[in-house]
Amino acid sequence: MRIFLILSVLLLTACGFQPLHQNIKAGAGGTPLNQIALDSAYNNDADNKRAAFLITQSLRERVSDTVSEPTYRLRYTPYVSRSGLGVGVDDVASRFDYNIYTNYSLTDAETGKVLKNGSIYSVATFGAPRDPYGRIVAEGNAAEQASQQAADRLITDIALYFSDAESDE
Repeated sequence: MRIFLILSVLLLTACGFQPLHQNIKAGAGGTPLNQIALDSAYNNDADNKRAAFLITQSLRERVSDTVSEPTYRLRYTPYVSRSGLGVGVDDVASRFDYNIYTNYSLTDAETGKVLKNGSIYSVATFGAPRDPYGRIVAEGNAAEQASQQAADRLITDIALYFSDAESDE
């Protein structure tokens, strides 16, 4: 049994596996996330504007602040929708999904060439209390959670792109 465990450890360490999360923030190992300028777009809808703001804040917390000379540009456009889940006997929804659909494109800052297009989906569920102020607070918390989830998924997609691009070289 000891021999099997030792061989297993040796095989796993020799496989070349490199965890993606290790390099996400630092930008090392072919993941230049600290060289990306963030550019959000939205229509005039207040929910979409707020989602764009919250996603930008979450991305800045996770990757970097502003980049003076970016190598890449990440443009993203969130679209917010809500859907009622739990409907009571009085035909009033008691739970809602706060959905954010985000389309994005990663471009080379110098040439403008599109390197990756994609879309992500994030959702947060919230209970809607009868009190109007309580619903506003609950929906605000759901917006923050869904935006943080969207930022995490954007980072993961972009990091995977750079990881795949490095392995192709």
